[in-house]
Amino acid sequence: MRKILCFLLCFCSSYLMAQKMPDYGFDRIRITQDDKVLQFETLPVKGHPVTKPERWYFWYSANQIQNTQGGYSGKLLNGDYRSYYLNKNLMEQGTFSAGLKDGTWKSWTANGVLREILSWKDGLMTGEFSKYDDKGKLLVSGRYKNGVMDGPVRSLGNKDSVITTWYNAGAIVEHKPLLKRIHLFPHKNKPQQTVTP
Repeated sequence: MRKILCFLLCFCSSYLMAQKMPDYGFDRIRITQDDKVLQFETLPVKGHPVTKPERWYFWYSANQIQNTQGGYSGKLLNGDYRSYYLNKNLMEQGTFSAGLKDGTWKSWTANGVLREILSWKDGLMTGEFSKYDDKGKLLVSGRYKNGVMDGPVRSLGNKDSVITTWYNAGAIVEHKPLLKRIHLFPHKNKPQQTVTP
């Protein structure tokens, strides 16, 4: 009976020791600087990511966050990112994926007023964006596509009027209302008559 009990005890203890719990302790980093506090993750990235020359990569080395176009030399930021003012209000919040900004990023003033909301995908601004004044009033909103403005961008004008500027792949374009763009009855080209003297 003693041998069986000893065997079961050894078997159970070796089984329990074989379980691997995820260790996030070394992947969560907190840095206190003169004007802010940074809290971010450097979760392991599968494989060695292929860098793209036009993208800015954020990485951690020597107790600092670095950013480099087209490459990195340290632990890539990967996971949640938050920075705080010294009064403990949020300054900026977002997510990194293999060193590139990804998803919704928000920033605030020191008073806690929302400053801007940006959408990122694979290190490029892509999707809706909004920018606010120091009182939280919407100033500009629109859309980015692959890092450049695309579509209508609405900005606050004088006396609460809204100015809409249309962009196509980053260039300002003239926008015609839908009814002017649709030709229900196409104009027939009339031959030009030439007058001979």
